[in-house]
Amino acid sequence: NIYLAEHKKHRVTKWAPGSTEGEVVAGGVQGSGLSNLNDPSGVFVDSSGNIFIGDSKNFRVVKWEPGASEGSIVAGGNGQGNALNQLSWTYKVNVHSSGDIYIADEGNDRIVKWESGASQGVVVAGGTGDIGFGKGDQDDLTRVKMPRGVYVNEDREIYVPDRENNRIVLWKDGETKGQLITKGKDSSPLNNPTGIFVDKIGDIYIVDQDNSRVE
Repeated sequence: NIYLAEHKKHRVTKWAPGSTEGEVVAGGVQGSGLSNLNDPSGVFVDSSGNIFIGDSKNFRVVKWEPGASEGSIVAGGNGQGNALNQLSWTYKVNVHSSGDIYIADEGNDRIVKWESGASQGVVVAGGTGDIGFGKGDQDDLTRVKMPRGVYVNEDREIYVPDRENNRIVLWKDGETKGQLITKGKDSSPLNNPTGIFVDKIGDIYIVDQDNSRVE
């Protein structure tokens, strides 16, 4: 099954193999209620069929169980802001097998982790309070700038498309700086990378948005 976050229609749809139309599985009406979504921009489905949605303009992540008519807030939902219980422009979401939720918190220039049942998150990448990058080979690896994507593997290695720095950075949960996976900003072939996926053998797939390609 393929799940799509249709942000302009404020809904998530599921498309079964061979189908000619999708089924609405979350949202469908713009709003801030638990049955509504507002510009959803990321979706993740776990092994139990639970749907985790980056509900961007509601500044929250919501979880919809299979067949549910409304979701529950599992991260954010306390208005837009940079406190640890807040999010700002919520984009892609990745859920570890432990239930920990990793969120690309674009407006706060950070990746945050919310443990199951937590009332606030923990910054695991970026979020230094500054934005931008260093010079040439001295790219500042304590920062990310407006990330929209995140991928986390079982070893809690966090791959971040550092969108406005035009690079991919690998962070390990608990560390205070990342390491470059692609070239730094002065020699990067990327232009506004927004999405990422890493397969079981470690190959990395990047949505290179402004170059109109996947690498």
